[in-house]
Amino acid sequence: MKYRSFALAGTVVGLCGVCLNIAAMLFIIYGSNESSVSYRMICLPWSSDLACGFSSVFVVYSSAAWILTIVFIAFICNILSGQLAQLTYDFTETFGGVTNFEAKLLDTFRRNFNILRRSVELADDMLSPLIAFAYCTHIPGMIFLLYQVVSGGTGISYTLIASFWIMGSSVNLAIISYFAVTVHEKAHSLRRHVHDLQTETFDPEIAQIQMLFLARLDGPEIGMTALGCFVITKERVLAVISTLITYFTILLQFKGLCSDDVNAMATANVSTTTDIYTT
Repeated sequence: MKYRSFALAGTVVGLCGVCLNIAAMLFIIYGSNESSVSYRMICLPWSSDLACGFSSVFVVYSSAAWILTIVFIAFICNILSGQLAQLTYDFTETFGGVTNFEAKLLDTFRRNFNILRRSVELADDMLSPLIAFAYCTHIPGMIFLLYQVVSGGTGISYTLIASFWIMGSSVNLAIISYFAVTVHEKAHSLRRHVHDLQTETFDPEIAQIQMLFLARLDGPEIGMTALGCFVITKERVLAVISTLITYFTILLQFKGLCSDDVNAMATANVSTTTDIYTT
């Protein structure tokens, strides 16, 4: 039931985002005072009214693909992280404070974990191209739009829409990163509990199962990847955020230096002109 509620809420929010993006795209084509044929860059290489009309149709599909894909990724990751969290909860409830248990019970949890791990791998095979595409398009798009907004020279309407797209890309990346990191965290949350297992007497069968369990938990990272290149973890997400903050800081400093140079050149030109007329 909770997964159905999450899917319904995510779909409603996603559809609202799709409608806002469609409105922004149509405003660029038809709504602003600058929307003459020469300004209809979205319709290039054909900027006629007919081409822009066809582009308006594709705007609906592109907006849905841009936003609803994120909702789908979040839904799958939410199911996986919920199942992994439930397994951890059941494990702690079963073995918490217990020192006398059967090896078969521990092996059941190990097998259930392997099933969930395989589910994560199958989901990653399906979603990793979408996640990689989202990172490879949203981050450069945010950098380009930030430069356009900060550098100025564009109309107010374009600045507002560019800011909307920056916020949309940021939200999309935040959603993907949050749910992907949650899958990774929940997949490895059993590690500490399996480490802390204790028995009254040494049982070689339990010890062997525990070692197999820990070998899988301490082995290669489990989680969602970007085309299998790297697992999305909290540390890697923070590295991406710090890179974007560094770029934005450098961009602001560069803009400030350019403004100072322009003012200095203008002052020098005024002084030169004054000297010429004085002499």
